[in-house]
Amino acid sequence: MTNGHTARSASIQGRIRSKAGMLVAGGAIGALLAGGGAFAAATINGASITNRTIAGIKLKSSTITSTELKNAGVKGADLASGAVTGAKIADGSVTAADLAPGTIPSASTSTSAAWERTLPSGSLLTGVVRTSNWAATAGDTSVAIADSFDYGGHVMPSGMTPNVVLEGGASTTQCPGTAAAPDAAPGQICLYVVARQGIGGINMLDPGVSDNTGRFYRADTGAYIDTNGGKVGTTGMSFVASAFTGAYGNNIHQLAAVWAARAA
Repeated sequence: MTNGHTARSASIQGRIRSKAGMLVAGGAIGALLAGGGAFAAATINGASITNRTIAGIKLKSSTITSTELKNAGVKGADLASGAVTGAKIADGSVTAADLAPGTIPSASTSTSAAWERTLPSGSLLTGVVRTSNWAATAGDTSVAIADSFDYGGHVMPSGMTPNVVLEGGASTTQCPGTAAAPDAAPGQICLYVVARQGIGGINMLDPGVSDNTGRFYRADTGAYIDTNGGKVGTTGMSFVASAFTGAYGNNIHQLAAVWAARAA
């Protein structure tokens, strides 16, 4: 009787100890799970991560800001082409020291190039001329007025042939424009007369030579008289307007015109 009772007591105590052990183990696991985040935060840092093991795709968007970046840590080679635009550069932050040599030409270089280059074929230049003079007496046919113009320092690729279109005159093949919209065919200079008084002839000359190389225009007949080929120079044109013939009834001689020149 006594032995049977003792055996049953031992069996019951064993089961109690087993359950108690399971409770303790379960509590320890629960505590570990509950405090796992704190454990990871306290024990995992940058030194625990092997270099270059976290790819950019694993990072949440906008999680890395400028405060997380080391000063001077981002190099030009790290930026995609076109990533930095003018809108992203602070005003006044780029100085001459930041620019590669030759990026911006000097003022002297730019000016020299603009003044010395030969104009490309088809280039059109326009301008205005106005000149006047008084004769000693009315009807004086010996008076002359002179003026000139250039191409702003540009050079035409070849000599130019001058032409005259009188006020109200029709356009021509050489001069397809008007005083309001001056134009010229390639290799031609067109003088569109806006107003004239006491002017019967216009002598258009090459300013680069001392002789009368150029072209004389007679307003009364519309005829041209060429000298040495009838062309003027590549840098501009000078002209002399004269009474040439006839009594004009006053001693005022003036000429106003718009010109156009197109490179051949």
